[in-house]
Amino acid sequence: YGSGSLNLADAIFIASWLYADGTTPDCLDACDTNDDGRLDISDPIYTLLYLFAGSAAPPEPYPLTGPDPTFLDEIGC
Repeated sequence: YGSGSLNLADAIFIASWLYADGTTPDCLDACDTNDDGRLDISDPIYTLLYLFAGSAAPPEPYPLTGPDPTFLDEIGC
């Protein structure tokens, strides 16, 4: 998380924050990798499926950084 590239560490970081009292992310919206407007177990799973199973890439602005262009949720940075 925060490295500028999406990798296994991002899925671990999100899951750790959600379920193991890990460090709170600087930008919560960046953790909503499936862009469904919720921060839950589906986000690290989505990341893992993309990285290792050939599933769909995260929605825009991925692979760039920037604001969420969908604005469908109240999650911000």
